[in-house]
Amino acid sequence: MRRLRRLTKARRPACMWPPSSSDVFQSLVFVAVAVNLLIIVHFAPSIFSEALSNTVDLVSSYKTAYDLHVPSIRISNTLSEVGARNLSEAFEKFPWEQQPTRLLSWINLTFRPNKTGPTWVQMTSFGPQGIALLHHIQKLDLIRHTRIVTVDTLHLFPETYDLIAKAKDFFKLGDNLKVYKSLEGSRENFEKAYGSKLWKVDLQLFEFLTKIEPTRRALNELGVLAWVTGRRRSQGGERSHLPLVEVDQNDNRVKVNPFVVWEREDVWKYIKKHNLPYNALHDRGYTSIGDTISTDKSSEFDSERAGRWKSVAGKSECGIHLPMNYQSLQDFVTRSKQLRHGYLWDYDARAEATKLGIKIVTEETFEQDVVTSKENILIDIYAPWCPHCRLMDPEFRKLASLVASDSNHTFRNSLKLARMDGWQNHVPAAYSDKFNVEAFPSLYLVMKKSSLRVSRYGSFHHSSFILNWVRQELAKR
Repeated sequence: MRRLRRLTKARRPACMWPPSSSDVFQSLVFVAVAVNLLIIVHFAPSIFSEALSNTVDLVSSYKTAYDLHVPSIRISNTLSEVGARNLSEAFEKFPWEQQPTRLLSWINLTFRPNKTGPTWVQMTSFGPQGIALLHHIQKLDLIRHTRIVTVDTLHLFPETYDLIAKAKDFFKLGDNLKVYKSLEGSRENFEKAYGSKLWKVDLQLFEFLTKIEPTRRALNELGVLAWVTGRRRSQGGERSHLPLVEVDQNDNRVKVNPFVVWEREDVWKYIKKHNLPYNALHDRGYTSIGDTISTDKSSEFDSERAGRWKSVAGKSECGIHLPMNYQSLQDFVTRSKQLRHGYLWDYDARAEATKLGIKIVTEETFEQDVVTSKENILIDIYAPWCPHCRLMDPEFRKLASLVASDSNHTFRNSLKLARMDGWQNHVPAAYSDKFNVEAFPSLYLVMKKSSLRVSRYGSFHHSSFILNWVRQELAKR
């Protein structure tokens, strides 16, 4: 008996997140592709002689997970950090209101188009700075010489989608507006592949999939050598010491920030003066607008971007502008692959469970479906990315069939089965002492006797073992 108890305990598999290498089902395929691209550029005036060298060498190493491509591209022999610093100092000597025009004229002169089109772009989320910057580009008649690139995270406010449509018409962008989004293509497909609450449990991975990867894909596919942003120093955080011109540490692309010395009031005065379109949410107390799931109104005492991640202390950037090495990309791709594999499996598993009468529980319905339910509840708290959970699922469905076909009516009217994705849905704090979920899968029997009693299963993941355990637990007084 003692030997069996030790064996039983040893055979209880469980998963934790982030996964270890042993948890990954399929290894990534790494394909190294070297691409040499010769681009002839014209130099700026002599004061900016360090702007660019005559050649740009693109070396691309591709990592592929399902259809997700995350190339690591570094542009060599471009503007040095010293050269960027000298450019910034030179441009900052101009009056602040002239700096956007001067910088845009310089970048258009320096980064000439090649056979595939423009080599510089404006990256924008259509915030106030993005709109003001786009107006400067229009005034200089440069829209035909560039592309306007935005990332649809699939979680934007309806007002943001409305603004994008208005801006496209107002500035006559036509095909020069390029919209990139997650490879899943729609929010429905994204939630099918990664769950509806990924942002709550792994915000970094969520932002990689919805923002960082689409941005990098846009820069790579469009052959971008330099990009323009609307970031300002007065926004605080990581932006407090922004230069006008910089070299992106991720890939050596040149990044130009024409509004760094502008204040928020300067931007809004410009928008009002020229009667430019802007996001309607700004009139409702939103100072900085991102995704619906993470953006909130800011108080008058908050910093300008405080509402973007109000629930995450100290966070001020999504990662698009932060340094990210090749290993970090690999880690994100590996996690993305495992998560996608698990949630696509779970999409079908939930449908099969529902057919068998197994209740699908979320943290919002946990109290109603589990705690205050009149029946005894056997709940499987699992994680879709956990291989042990996927192995146990057929046994749990078999158990549901056994309970439904119970000829002695021992369980049919007194026991209900339920399942909950315990990674993206947490047990409410009021009941966490009774449901101490430390790993997946965790199986609990919730019994409605004189008082609520919860018992955790700790043996083989086999339907007959689980059924015998349920009988024994229900027989206890």
